[in-house]
Amino acid sequence: MIGKVLEILTQFDGVNNVKKVDLQDSWDSTFYKYVFKFNMDIDRKDVGMVMSIPIDWERNLIDIFIEEYSEFQYIPHVSNEGKLCLYDLEGIIINVNFEG
Repeated sequence: MIGKVLEILTQFDGVNNVKKVDLQDSWDSTFYKYVFKFNMDIDRKDVGMVMSIPIDWERNLIDIFIEEYSEFQYIPHVSNEGKLCLYDLEGIIINVNFEG
């Protein structure tokens, strides 16, 4: 799975400096199976991002954070910890085939 995530992230032109964080640690007080950091080119500025895959990824979506979210004047759908709201989770069905 790690190789597939790295392959997917590195195929985008605006994404660079992709690396897996070698910690079984938490981000935003949540423990994750895998954590990846990368920079994304947004409006000609490198923005630090974190993508976290939960331990129970077959039942929960990934979490994506903006590292320095407070540097932006306004971003809709971002929590106080920089977590992006990706989707309304009510009624969602997740395909357990992660690579699919």
